[in-house]
Amino acid sequence: MQLWQFVPKDLFSAIIRCLALEANAVTSADLVGLCREIFIYMCDRDPGPRQVPLSLLCINPQDLLAFEDALTKTASLNEEK
Repeated sequence: MQLWQFVPKDLFSAIIRCLALEANAVTSADLVGLCREIFIYMCDRDPGPRQVPLSLLCINPQDLLAFEDALTKTASLNEEK
């Protein structure tokens, strides 16, 4: 498996799951930043970044569009924090 194959689905999925853990509250801004970078750079090359959120029971296609819109509008990590 190549790194470009691992990042869009497996790593992105792991980061999303880490955001749900209360123990990661201190590093959540960093995790959100990683999610943003993976999603923005990989969603045009691989379906994984779009498939991961849709695999969650609480996310529907409209939520994914809002998520994608919010990620592309956020200009920097400082805005996320």
